[in-house]
This record gives sequence, C-alpha cells and structure tokens, in this order.
Amino acid sequence: MTMKADERIAHPFQVPENFHEDFKSEMKSSIEKKDKQKKRKLKVEKLAVNFLKYAAVFVAAFMIGRYSINPESRKNKAVHMESIYNQVSDDDITAFIIENDLLSNL
Repeated sequence: MTMKADERIAHPFQVPENFHEDFKSEMKSSIEKKDKQKKRKLKVEKLAVNFLKYAAVFVAAFMIGRYSINPESRKNKAVHMESIYNQVSDDDITAFIIENDLLSNL
C-alpha cells in the first residue's frame, strides 16, 4: 500500500495499482500482528496476576502463622526465664552484673 514517488495519485479518489489485490494480504498480516501482541500482553498480565496472588497467599500465611504462634512463644519464653531465675540466687545475679559491668550500659 505504500506508494513510490513516481506513483503519486493525481486526484484524491484515485486508488493505487494493485490496492485491492494487496489489501487482503496486508489486512491479514496486520490482524495477525495485533493478535500476537494482544496474546503476548495477556500472557504477561496473567503471569503478573498469578505472581501477585501467590505473593498475597504467602504473606497471609506468614502473618497468620506469626500471630498464631507468637503469643505462645512469648509465654514459653517467660516461663523459661522464670525457671532460670528460680535456679539462681539473687546474690549470684548481683555478682554477675557487677563482674560484667552491665550497669554502665544503662
């Protein structure tokens, strides 16, 4: 459908030579190109959407796991520290703090 410089149209209603013969093949190739571009774009969009879905599921699972496990671990840690303090006397704790100069960090 492109015209060379010597094939210029004399008036606006004149059709270039072989226009109707080339039109069908050029239209098919144009439609095929657009279809390929759409398919590629849809494929990329599907991948992005699927990635976001899986990321959201992973984050949700992480948050649910974190909030459901965390209170128990805090409680267990407190019980564990209490059992350690019950095994050590106050004088030992005071001596440890003084020997390691832990008060200067406060």
